[in-house]
Amino acid sequence: MTYFKSDWHEEETSFLLEKLGVQTLAQDTEYGSFAYVIGATCKAKQIARTIDEEGTIDVDEVHELMGVFSSSEQGMIRFALQCFNNSIDEIPLGEVMRPLDEENTKVIKQAIDLRY
Repeated sequence: MTYFKSDWHEEETSFLLEKLGVQTLAQDTEYGSFAYVIGATCKAKQIARTIDEEGTIDVDEVHELMGVFSSSEQGMIRFALQCFNNSIDEIPLGEVMRPLDEENTKVIKQAIDLRY
């Protein structure tokens, strides 16, 4: 069973999955792990604007948007991009985990399970 830190996290994840054209987290592990981590940041509506009708993510726009987010949110979003495509970003796991609270640490661990 997938861990969601709140109903809002689950709703944000579902919203992004729909935007990406994916029904479940397991249907496409790259998109699923991306949506799952972004959903945990509560930034799904903002990040959704970077996704076109075909489900293509404008990575440059994501990086531009996240410039005003907190350092922990930036780390999580970078990790989400890395889960989606490991050639996009290479953020060390320690850098992602260091600033996170217990709930977001569980999210990253779950994302690793979902993706790999």
